[in-house]
Amino acid sequence: MNIRQAVRRTDVAVLAISATLVAIPVSSWAQQADASPAIAMSIAPQPLDTALTALADQAGIRILVSGDLTGRQASPLAGTMPVETALTRLLQGSGHRWRYSAARTVQVEPAPAADAPASQGATRLGPVRVEGAQGGLVERAATDPDRAYRAERSTAGGKMDMTLAETPQSVSVVTADQIRDQSVQSVQEAVRYVVGANQLDYFTTQDEITLRGFGLTGTGLYRDGTRLIQNGFMTNLEPFGLERLEIVRGPASITFGQAAPGGLVNAVTKRPRADMANTVEVTVGSFDRIQGNLDVGGALDASGQLTARLTAVVRDADTQWRFLSDDRIYIAPAIGWDDGRTRLQVLGQYQKDRRGFVTPYYRVTPFGPAAEDLNINGPGSYHMKESITASVILDHALNDQWTFHAMGRWSDAENDRRETRNFGLRADQRSINRIAWVRPDSEKTWTADVRVEGGFSTGGIGHRVAIGVDHFGSDYEQPFFTVNNFGPLDLIAPNYGNPDWTNNFRSDYTLAGIQQTGFYAQDLIDFGSGLKLNLGGRYDRAVVDTYNEGRSTATARYTTLTRKRRDNAFTGRAGLIYEAANGLAPYVSWSSSFQPPIGTVTGLDAQGQPFEPEKGRQWEAGVRYTPVGSEVSFTAAVFDLVQYNLRTPSPNNPALIIQTGKQRSRGVELEARGEITRNLSVIANYAYLDAEILRSNTPFATGARPFSAPPHTASLWGKYRVEDVTLGTLSLGAGLRYTAQHPGSLPTLLRAATATTPALVVVPQNEEYLLADALVSWDVRRFRIALNVNNLFDKRFATQCAFARGGAEFCALGYARDARLSVGYRW
Repeated sequence: MNIRQAVRRTDVAVLAISATLVAIPVSSWAQQADASPAIAMSIAPQPLDTALTALADQAGIRILVSGDLTGRQASPLAGTMPVETALTRLLQGSGHRWRYSAARTVQVEPAPAADAPASQGATRLGPVRVEGAQGGLVERAATDPDRAYRAERSTAGGKMDMTLAETPQSVSVVTADQIRDQSVQSVQEAVRYVVGANQLDYFTTQDEITLRGFGLTGTGLYRDGTRLIQNGFMTNLEPFGLERLEIVRGPASITFGQAAPGGLVNAVTKRPRADMANTVEVTVGSFDRIQGNLDVGGALDASGQLTARLTAVVRDADTQWRFLSDDRIYIAPAIGWDDGRTRLQVLGQYQKDRRGFVTPYYRVTPFGPAAEDLNINGPGSYHMKESITASVILDHALNDQWTFHAMGRWSDAENDRRETRNFGLRADQRSINRIAWVRPDSEKTWTADVRVEGGFSTGGIGHRVAIGVDHFGSDYEQPFFTVNNFGPLDLIAPNYGNPDWTNNFRSDYTLAGIQQTGFYAQDLIDFGSGLKLNLGGRYDRAVVDTYNEGRSTATARYTTLTRKRRDNAFTGRAGLIYEAANGLAPYVSWSSSFQPPIGTVTGLDAQGQPFEPEKGRQWEAGVRYTPVGSEVSFTAAVFDLVQYNLRTPSPNNPALIIQTGKQRSRGVELEARGEITRNLSVIANYAYLDAEILRSNTPFATGARPFSAPPHTASLWGKYRVEDVTLGTLSLGAGLRYTAQHPGSLPTLLRAATATTPALVVVPQNEEYLLADALVSWDVRRFRIALNVNNLFDKRFATQCAFARGGAEFCALGYARDARLSVGYRW
């Protein structure tokens, strides 16, 4: 069935229910928009500061405290009530009062004494964020759940837990609230409203994006501060299992070692918490989607020291492409122990996916367009992924100034791949040749990070330092079986047949061992009066050891190749920041990166040597602005980023490779995030990218724009809440995403020049597009009903455009309209 001409039956059901949801009378909400809805509360007897933290988490607000709450106890609180009632009960008899100081921000402060003489005066303490501290060890704020769409802290911009204002580099945070509100199901969907990120609207099996014109494949995906995996196809991140996604733009080797110059994505896993709310949710939607989510946990003992959590996802879904599933089982148990000075967390994960690979195959032929739901893989194709992961995270307060942090993660992953690639347009101009592979890949990885963090002063100058060492190791095995006699496919009226995937021969085998160890030190120097200097240096040793054997036919002898590559690199960052009292924080920084050959080193350069690491350096200047008392932040940045040591054909022999290539990206990024008013949340951004290949021996490449580097991208998301004590909260959300036309691949000489015909140089172009998204949700008592529709108007657009064998251009179609209806219960 043509998906452009007909709406799937699940779309009809979901949209029909949405019409009923929208038809709920909203006059009562409009009349009482300033009243808080009744919310189910459950707060055990505990110190007042931790009780306020629990209330903030359950109500989704921020609480700031002026004054001392030490020694004050809170009475238990249970039942359904407005936030204002809960605050009043918790603070009763404490000598403190509460008031709203900004959108969804509560200020708790000492109540004025009625009989205090005016001449006595008072010293008003600055706001203190309640972090749930229990003794000497303070909860790491950058791993806490965030409120709404604005985060204040991050560890991705440096090994230390710093505020974003102290980070001299562009960092965006996709919070758990944003993940929920936008029904995010993948990394690509998560970054749709992140400035400077190109989400590649066609990927299904790989968490692949580009930042500032550079892809993140291989070295750009991290979890809890350490590199996730070597081969990007081995596993995918499950957004429901995350507290947040941190996106760093620009070189980040100072924090993570080898990394792509455009930046990286760091995922922060959900941790066990004593005061967490429990959630169960069911979602149905387009393409026969049905999904269940579970997130439960809390304290296991009366003191709240022992905690546990279980997060799970089960999904059965198809996609807009035939024979391409999107099934998942995700189970993540966790247990934690915290006695106030030592915190130990053990995180486990089992994940199994059945997905597939989308390749460029769509084109308009002389006989009509290709089928829009075409999947050239055919029946029996898939990426069957299965992984087991275990992590241990330890934090210990050595004294009042210094803490010790250690984490380790082990993962065992497999990906049984059965996939087909386009092998060129046939002479009939409507069918293609195909080549097929069976690849039972596997990878074992282990990571570790150990450091000490602390602070001291020298001559009135403050220092916050982190000194440590981290390690990444991977054993990656890739058998490669070529399928015999895989037939052609008609693009317009495909007859897939039943491919015999077992009729194959082993054509290639690779075994790669990757090791990287980095030693790092960072110092945040505070000169006073808001002036700070952020300095960091790092030394890495990387080893890639590869064994490969290959042959072109089933009867040919194997050609064996063994290579071992050792690389050392020093990278650093220096940034100057000024934090003004009015919330303005300008900065300027220089940073560098290095990236050894990704995966394996079986290739050699023109001199017969393994390839050198690719390197990058960047200048960036920017400003962050958070008006005092406001819940919205504005950021602006300009940057100049250059990557060199890129591979390019030798001018003496194009069959050989030398590393004299060079690429530059420079541009402007603007972003605003947060709550404009108590009821209105907004995310807005715009990016201009001037990307250019400065040096290359590939014909026509020098001076060209790299692929997947659109010159203009912009997005706007807004959510408006209407609240009523009886009816609950109605939220209406809408978003727009714009991407300008940009190259799908480098210029290609399609036709050689003759005496009568000039040469034809063609650049495959990804289309310009503007997409709309929508949200309607209703929170009442403990229930939440939400409808999300991505690509609301079902805009069809071509992307990933490139030339295949035979000189024909093919594209992939971007994501079609996708409606999802969820019903959740929280307690």
